[in-house]
Amino acid sequence: MRSNQGFTIIELVVVIVIIGILAATALPRFVDITDEAYDSNVQAMGTSIRSAVNMVHAGWIAAGATDQQVSVVIEGGATIGVTSDGWPENTAGTQGDETPTADECLALWNALLNGPPSNATAAGSDWQTTNTGSDCIYTYMVDRTTVTRTVTYDTNDGTVVVAGV
Repeated sequence: MRSNQGFTIIELVVVIVIIGILAATALPRFVDITDEAYDSNVQAMGTSIRSAVNMVHAGWIAAGATDQQVSVVIEGGATIGVTSDGWPENTAGTQGDETPTADECLALWNALLNGPPSNATAAGSDWQTTNTGSDCIYTYMVDRTTVTRTVTYDTNDGTVVVAGV
């Protein structure tokens, strides 16, 4: 007479195979979560920069919106130099010439964002700042194996574009 006190080896093998199949189908989904997290990070930074740029522009409008209004003081006391159209360009408190340098773009990043992630004009940080013409380009450096993720701010018209997400 056979006693029913446990599982047979075949039942255990079947359960292990089923668990293996479930794990194999779920694993690719968890791998994709990393890319989604990187995309979300870049989108959030783009939104933060867009909000800060619009707040400085609103401060310029509230102060009279004239060519003589060359800077805006933001929360925390930082002075942001603006272009003749009121878009932030530098932290020197002087009117912008609509051609920011990479250093001016980096200073804007640090002044406009409260506690921003690490950023530099050279490699070695989470973000890297470059410039082209009137654009400040902030490139996400954490994962560049699949796609280049950037936030581009145009000092001519205040547009902020998130790309690569």
